[in-house]
Order: sequence, then C-alpha cells, then structure tokens
Amino acid sequence: MKLNLGLLSIVLISSCHSVPDNQKMINEIDKLPFTKLITKVELDSLGIAIDTLSKYKYKYDKSKKKRFEERMTDLNDGDCIWKNYYDETEDLFYKEDQCLSLGMHSIFETEKNRNGRVIKAIQIEKNLKNEYDTIFMDYLDDIKFENGFSKKLIVGSSTIDFEKRLTSERIFNREGKMIKYSHYFE
Repeated sequence: MKLNLGLLSIVLISSCHSVPDNQKMINEIDKLPFTKLITKVELDSLGIAIDTLSKYKYKYDKSKKKRFEERMTDLNDGDCIWKNYYDETEDLFYKEDQCLSLGMHSIFETEKNRNGRVIKAIQIEKNLKNEYDTIFMDYLDDIKFENGFSKKLIVGSSTIDFEKRLTSERIFNREGKMIKYSHYFE
C-alpha cells in the first residue's frame, strides 16, 4: 500500500510540474510594473474633460510581450473591471471580469499541457443572486497542424445545468484564417 501511495505521489508531483502553473504566472505578472496607462475621457464642446470614461493599464515583460491588461469603466452604479493575463507567447490564460453595477463576476482560466497547448478551459459566472453558471471546455485531440497553423480545431463544452454538450468546430486555411465555423449539441 505504501509503495502504491508513493508511486501515486510521484505521478502527481511530476504531472504538476509538466503543465504551467497559472497562479505562479499570475503572481509573477502582478510583480511587473505597469508599462502603459491610457485614460479615455469625455470632452465638452470646448475640449475640456468632463468625465473619465475608462482607464486601461498594461504590463509588458522584458521581451516587450503583453502580459497583463486591465480595463476599468465607471458606470452610474459602480465600476466594471476586466483583467486579462497572458503567457509568454501573449496567449490569454486567465481572465477575471467584475461589474458591481450589474452584479456580475466571471472567471475564465485555461489549462495547458507540457507543450503549451490549451487542453481545457473553465468559465464560471456568478450573479447578484449567487447563482452560478459554469462551462467546462475540452479542446479535443482533433487538431491537425499544417505549415504551423491549426487546420481543424474542435472545442467541446458543457455546463453543469444542461446535460447536452455543445461542440464547435473551426476550420482554418493555410494562412491561419478561419474559413468555416459550425456548432452542434451532442
């Protein structure tokens, strides 16, 4: 029994190190200084700022890759804040949206394999009534690569509330542009 438990521990530890740790990357990105700030304002007829519409904050790493983006918008009943975290290839891996005036809070997170390919994602949304909607997405193995571009990508998603699984299929041409999109319920 101890041998099996020891082997299980080794497998779990090695699998944890084989996929990127999102929380570790978020902590590293949070330590980066803000690189660029943009404020959008409303002007009156004389060109005088009368209201701040939104603020954007960006963080870039030493390689000038975008690692973080935050957008804050002031609505009548409260602020809305969107935070996006990007990996070293500028691919979104974590997103958190919160809008107090609408009573909405949403989190989106991806899981990658050791090759850096997204294999799973989850999106959780919560509203004022503490109702949750969760979507699980599995990026199936039907991805074929041709000249460095995905030729076919199939994404399956399902929610806790529904028994049906939504599958979407995207077909790309050699230039990487999507040429066909379809979806169906299983």
